[in-house]
Amino acid sequence: MGGITRPCAISRGALEALTGASFIAPRDLLTRFATQQTRIEDLARSLFAIRPESITGTLNIWTDDVDDSPDAPARAQHAERRLA
Repeated sequence: MGGITRPCAISRGALEALTGASFIAPRDLLTRFATQQTRIEDLARSLFAIRPESITGTLNIWTDDVDDSPDAPARAQHAERRLA
């Protein structure tokens, strides 16, 4: 995010949505996270760009923040609704 480090967290559901998995076993969470890290960071940047003033602590990524397609570029979904 422009050279600035921000604390972020992703829900299991959001990670599953990014990978297209219906379930990720606990032992596979870290591997799946590492595989998707670039997309997660892209999504976090996108969310921060949409609502920077509302993020004062950890940026949380939830399932409804993720585009439905695991092959789609990571970008925030429902941007218009959040800005309203």
